[in-house]
Amino acid sequence: MMGIAYRCDADIGLTIAVWDGTVTAQEWHAQSDRAHADPAWPAGRLFLTDVTTVSDVSHITDELIAEMAKRMRDEVSERVADARWALVAGDAFWMARKFARVVDGIVQSMVAFNSLDTACIWLGVDLGRARAALRELRTEIRARDQH
Repeated sequence: MMGIAYRCDADIGLTIAVWDGTVTAQEWHAQSDRAHADPAWPAGRLFLTDVTTVSDVSHITDELIAEMAKRMRDEVSERVADARWALVAGDAFWMARKFARVVDGIVQSMVAFNSLDTACIWLGVDLGRARAALRELRTEIRARDQH
């Protein structure tokens, strides 16, 4: 089991998140609760979520995707309405595309990408800075999982 971690980088207006290992519905709900309660979330109008190291998405059903989109619409739509959101998906591309379609109209735009490079270009975010943050977040998730 692993999980989800995120960080708000107010300097560049970017909220960056990583999903790693097995991500359950419970973990997605818990991460959403943490973010929605965080006064620093979002850091701005740019979002980058990397799910390329998710090893098991069997818990992420169409029903859960719809439920989480509804939560976004009901609880934080005013905080994310002008968001540009890049989902870097790898093997979970189908899941990212489904979520992007379901949140259409809640956020300004959400696009699923196969590569971090392309996602960073689309967001206008420095690739090196994004890679470093993603690496740190994965390390945090894996350390938390071992305790």
